[in-house]
Amino acid sequence: MSTPLLSTKLYLPPSRSTLVLRPRLVDQLNDGLHCKLILISAPAGFGKTTLLSDWIEKAHFPVAWLSLDEGDNDLSRFLTYLASALQTLDRDIDQGIMVSLQSPEPVNIEIILTNLLNDIAAVPDEAILVLDDYHVIESQPVDQALTFFIDNLPPQMHLVVASRIDPSLPLSRLRAGCQMTELRADDLRFTINETAAFLNQIMGLELSSQDVVALEERTEGWIAGLQLAALSIQGLQRKTDVTEFITRFTGSDRYIQDYLTDEVLGQQPEERVDFLLQTSILNRLCGPLCDTVTKQVDSQAVLEALENENLFTVPLDNERYWYRYHHLFAELLAHHMRRTYPDQIPELHQRASAWYEGAGYIDDAILHAQTAGDLVRMTAIIEKHWQEYIHRGELTKLKNWLDVLNPKYTRKSAPLSMAYCWFYVLTANRALLPAYVKDIRAALKVQEESEIDYPPNRVAVIPSLVETIEAIISLDSQQAAQAKAHAERALLLIPEGLDPLTCELLRGAAGYWLGQAYITLGELEPACGVLLEGLNLLKASQNYFGAANSLLLIATLYQELDRTEAAIALCEDMTAFMEDNRWGNIPPRGIVYVVYARLQIETGDYQAARENFAYGKVLVEPLNSKTISDLVDSTEEKLGRVSQTPSPLVEPLSRREIEVLQLVAAGLSNREVGERLFLSLDTVKGHNRNIYGKLEVKNRTQAINKAIDLKIISPR
Repeated sequence: MSTPLLSTKLYLPPSRSTLVLRPRLVDQLNDGLHCKLILISAPAGFGKTTLLSDWIEKAHFPVAWLSLDEGDNDLSRFLTYLASALQTLDRDIDQGIMVSLQSPEPVNIEIILTNLLNDIAAVPDEAILVLDDYHVIESQPVDQALTFFIDNLPPQMHLVVASRIDPSLPLSRLRAGCQMTELRADDLRFTINETAAFLNQIMGLELSSQDVVALEERTEGWIAGLQLAALSIQGLQRKTDVTEFITRFTGSDRYIQDYLTDEVLGQQPEERVDFLLQTSILNRLCGPLCDTVTKQVDSQAVLEALENENLFTVPLDNERYWYRYHHLFAELLAHHMRRTYPDQIPELHQRASAWYEGAGYIDDAILHAQTAGDLVRMTAIIEKHWQEYIHRGELTKLKNWLDVLNPKYTRKSAPLSMAYCWFYVLTANRALLPAYVKDIRAALKVQEESEIDYPPNRVAVIPSLVETIEAIISLDSQQAAQAKAHAERALLLIPEGLDPLTCELLRGAAGYWLGQAYITLGELEPACGVLLEGLNLLKASQNYFGAANSLLLIATLYQELDRTEAAIALCEDMTAFMEDNRWGNIPPRGIVYVVYARLQIETGDYQAARENFAYGKVLVEPLNSKTISDLVDSTEEKLGRVSQTPSPLVEPLSRREIEVLQLVAAGLSNREVGERLFLSLDTVKGHNRNIYGKLEVKNRTQAINKAIDLKIISPR
């Protein structure tokens, strides 16, 4: 006697009346009907079944539906239900298939599928077959049978597979042959408008736009997450509680916790759950990092499997090297970790810190050491790397980390006290410098008497830097001659055996303050030579902040010496250097652009000055430096004054057009201009046409003369 079929597995799910309309996804599904397979692959709670039921209600052809369960891993049962689902479309599909499958004799699956496909081919009308919950299928024979079915599917039959994970079907081949349409989590997640419609129209919550945006960001458009949040909000008594709830809404919310625990973690093997919990301490994940944290050797394979299974894992690059967990999922994992294995957490953070330091991710190394409560390790990392933060102008970040450490210890550490010194030097808050210098000298004496072998780049550089700090203190005390002596001594104290980069750094730092001493003494020409040499050294040593400050000082000095064009040329060289060396959008880069803008105001290049100033001002905002704030304020004031004068041109020249015109004025041909600016000859000619039109001239000589008259460019 054959096993009876469960008819409810073949029922189409009813469409909900309270449904957010998603026409963009319905259109994608309709467009996918030209393919053999439509795959909808996304984690639990992303609305796969709901979308399909809405689409089916609007479909123009009949639909067969099969909801799969674990029992369908039996090939015979799977094919029986498959045939039964297809018979809901047309009763003429051969009943003999059922008899063959129930036979105790071995059957040829390919023959059965061929007969089934022939019967489908005989049905004249188009139809859709949906296989829902295919993620329950772990049977290779079932996958092979469905592959044969897809490969030979008649054109009037369209197959839709919905799954939480990518099925073991030839997806790459189907994708390459344009025989598959895919909808994934990124497609299914609610947009901000859909989120607002769901929360306010469907759930009736009447949330503000700010609260809607906040919930959409917290859930990352995950539909089930929004539903669970809405349930929690509906239980609140006062509207004033809503914003507070949204602010603290995390993966430890009871509804989220129950859902993810039951639907996700509860379905995973024990070793997978251990991996998820241990790596929950990480904001981003890669194979080698996870190997270190979990002490496994196959983490990359695990991460790729998590992505393939749509287990709330988001790739962060195209190479599938870095990943992260969905925010709410990560918070759930962290919550479980704190409840079940709290004693393991500090050690996991220490392992992560060690890996990050070895890989050169110093920010992450420090943060994980801090989270582990391992201040000894945190101190050691900062002692080795504090100069890098100074060079990049990341002063506030460095100061915040230093303040986390025990002051009694930082005062006994020469490198950490020196880090404090440079923070106060660069933020123009120098009253504490003498006290820190005293601490540094005491720490150096203790280290000399100890038998500890400190790394040379960490401690041997300190005596020279101390003399540089002494020079700064002397300058602040109006003792220029003494400052000059300290700076010269700093150069003499640079020890042998250091790497070239560190030597250049020490020489550049001392040279900068030696130049300041020369300026104070009124010896401007020697100051120019010393500062230019120092600028080149600081650039070579990758001291971005020092190089930018040197440029500022030299530009100011050049203006005093009536060498504005030389200052502009220096800025042009510096901007090219920053591009070539990939400085990135760091505060020192902003200093250079503000200085450049200041000089362009002097030459009447107002349009370029405005563009450079706007860019530079944004970059220097993180700096807590009075010197830079004064520079920004005075430059902005100058720009404000010139902006009140109407432009003599109806349409001002663009920055690139001014660059072209300056090179033309220097006597370069169109081809030479193109080579200098990396532009095609046609592009240069196009710029020339624009320049002539805006200046209302007919040739390059007229353009140059009029641009000089209007102070758009300087005469050469």
